[in-house]
Amino acid sequence: MPTIALKSLLQARHMHGYSEFVAEYRRHAKALELPVMPEPPTKAHYYKWVAGQVKGLPRGPHCLVLEHMFPGWTVERLFAPSDFGIARVDEPSEELVPGLSAMVLSGLWVTVYRVEDVGCHVDLTRLTAVSGHRVTGQNWPPEPRCEKGHAGYRNEIEAEVSQRHLIGRWRNRRDSYYFGTVHLAVLPGETILDGFYTANAADVAVAAEPWKWMRISESEVGEADLGKLQMKAPEQVYALVQERSRLDPPLGLADITE
Repeated sequence: MPTIALKSLLQARHMHGYSEFVAEYRRHAKALELPVMPEPPTKAHYYKWVAGQVKGLPRGPHCLVLEHMFPGWTVERLFAPSDFGIARVDEPSEELVPGLSAMVLSGLWVTVYRVEDVGCHVDLTRLTAVSGHRVTGQNWPPEPRCEKGHAGYRNEIEAEVSQRHLIGRWRNRRDSYYFGTVHLAVLPGETILDGFYTANAADVAVAAEPWKWMRISESEVGEADLGKLQMKAPEQVYALVQERSRLDPPLGLADITE
């Protein structure tokens, strides 16, 4: 029996189990703000879906949720037999895999990384979609914080979405010297960005370190005046973000600011 597109797309996102699918389904169902919260399929029905053993298409709100989970894919295409398999799903083809919209990444994120001889650096970065595939970012206010009393980097970011990757460059606006690149993978659920930054360690040297981002719940941001907030201790925020997984809900401002 040929593999259906839904199964290939789930595998491409490394979602191999029912519990992972349910967490993703519930998140997208909530985002739709329907009058009645849709319930995910039962475990038995889910496995019939991915095995292509259902007649016709899912009923009720399932279609809406699935199309929200996979932007650009109709439910008819999701349940159609597919001959491109897992490997080709990951290839950069607009026909097979619509790119993730930059709008999905818009919002407030807490980001953490380490700087050599400085330690942990933490900040709140606001990403703004300026087109369907481009975003800009700024990580103040509030003021970014570093360990050991060092001033945080005030970064501006310009980046593009390519498949499920955010690739671009950053520049520190506290001075005219430090700059670099950013490459982050958008994990399933779109609540965590995980990857690396590079920076000019010296005129002829390059540094590279992991960089992790965690989404902040927009419902908790509201009308908050970010300029009046202060990031909690860098080592505390760094540890909190590092222990979070893509199955965890977004953080609240109270988790990372004081």
